[in-house]
Amino acid sequence: FAALVGFESVLEESARLTDAECFLEEDSKEQLNRKLRYIADHMGTVGEVTFLCYIPDRKKTGGSYQVFAGAVKKIDLYRRTIWLEDGREVDMDSLCSVEGNWEEE
Repeated sequence: FAALVGFESVLEESARLTDAECFLEEDSKEQLNRKLRYIADHMGTVGEVTFLCYIPDRKKTGGSYQVFAGAVKKIDLYRRTIWLEDGREVDMDSLCSVEGNWEEE
């Protein structure tokens, strides 16, 4: 049975579910960009922002959706990264949605 030692982990990995990536329509992309511009223009006053991101799986096709929430410290357009106050980074290219308690002007 020594040949079956790794078989159980292979079965577990194949049974692990992944999600398909979200692909945004042009109007959704524009809305997302508008929200990011608003956050950038009102950096210290927007409060907590919630980002829904798609993170590709490193081992198999698909990935998972992860939520990052917190106050935005910095938006780095060159690196396409959003820095949260707690030190976490959000990749702008993985964004599916942005939500917050603000009213756009």
